[in-house]
Amino acid sequence: MDTLDSDDWKALKDIMEILKLFYDLTNRSEATKRRASRGVLSDYITSLNMLIKQVSFHHTALLVRSLIPSLSTPPTEQLVAYSRNCLDKLLEYFEKVKSTPAYYASVVTTPQMKSKNFQEKCKNAHTWNDVKLGVWAKEIKLSLQELWEEDYNWLPFIELEPQNDSKRVRSAPPSVFDQSLDITSISDDEEEDQLETWMKDRCFLLPTEESISRYWLRQASYRSTHRIADMGLDMAAIPAMSGECERVFSQGKLLITGQRHALRPDIIEATQCLGMWMIMDRKGAGKCNWETPEELSTN
Repeated sequence: MDTLDSDDWKALKDIMEILKLFYDLTNRSEATKRRASRGVLSDYITSLNMLIKQVSFHHTALLVRSLIPSLSTPPTEQLVAYSRNCLDKLLEYFEKVKSTPAYYASVVTTPQMKSKNFQEKCKNAHTWNDVKLGVWAKEIKLSLQELWEEDYNWLPFIELEPQNDSKRVRSAPPSVFDQSLDITSISDDEEEDQLETWMKDRCFLLPTEESISRYWLRQASYRSTHRIADMGLDMAAIPAMSGECERVFSQGKLLITGQRHALRPDIIEATQCLGMWMIMDRKGAGKCNWETPEELSTN
């Protein structure tokens, strides 16, 4: 009969420490919160960096223990190989991320990180030989600049009309004299680069009630930030994981049974929306005495 001895329990403890980090970061990146404080693209690369750092730390600790006779056990030697394989797989994903500038843009357009995040992470890059951050740090700015020049730095400013339920009174057009005095529409020869200005400014935290998308939507109405706001809105619209989309398919499977296989797409969409709205209304009114499903939670 197989039994677990003390060495096996210690190995399980080490495994749990590593898996708990994966579990916590996965939940953080799934983010089905409606305020979108989590689950945006920037969470992917930051979570990946955290996993690489922590798994590398655990691998080094296990390797040191395996080299000390009084601490080395067969389970520890196996964990050294397993953690090395795990780290190699994370680095493989990291290499794929490096070729996608959108990941860098998603971090830079996050007010609490900006480019300072990369500067801080790469400050001691020469000591992180396994992750090759030294080379990575040099590629970030070039890759980000190419994305900025190609897709955003040429965008014209479009002034949005404020939405108001009351009847809007149309103002009289300016006179020729007033037009001659108005130089706001005349841009300087050397227009200030909005991305460079944004990265030079200090990082800051958004209020808890405001999401990243709301912040950039407001900044899009200003001439001085409309281009960086367009990039920020694009990045905020990309989910970090496809978990929410997969949940929709799972819910559809429960709805479309063998007796309902002829449901039209519009009926399926309406049924799913009504079900979610009913749960959210009951929860908001305090009439919900059950735990709201993760994909429907606003907390």
